[in-house]
Amino acid sequence: MIVRIVKIVALIIATPIVLLVLGVVYFVVTTDIDYRNAEITTALVRDGIYEPPPQFKFDRACLFNPESGFHNRDYDEVDSILLPNTFTHWTLVLIDDTNKTYRTLYAHEPDVKLGRLGCVPKITLRTEIRNGELTAYVAEDYAH
Repeated sequence: MIVRIVKIVALIIATPIVLLVLGVVYFVVTTDIDYRNAEITTALVRDGIYEPPPQFKFDRACLFNPESGFHNRDYDEVDSILLPNTFTHWTLVLIDDTNKTYRTLYAHEPDVKLGRLGCVPKITLRTEIRNGELTAYVAEDYAH
């Protein structure tokens, strides 16, 4: 009888602990997947180019410093990330003025430097070596 009571008490104690651990693992894994979907440094380093996929509908794309970003109470963020992977990054924000939404994509500052800030209606980022550093620039700026 005592063994049965000990098993029941152990089950009562272990169940919330297991559920808590599973919840934390789920949070960490889903946050990491969300960040990987919004991280563009890998494509810039690997391919030398980044173009937003067609499903990312936007009217303008803006490049921001690490300290700033797009903040407008009239717009809702799509696919927001609770915990970005790094504090040193610059951002590419795709803004959909029609639906009043925006999406933030991240680039790691140490891997790819940013050549220019500002907003453009269409964006393709390319990279090149400038002063010994891999630098991202807006391809449309160099087409003119």
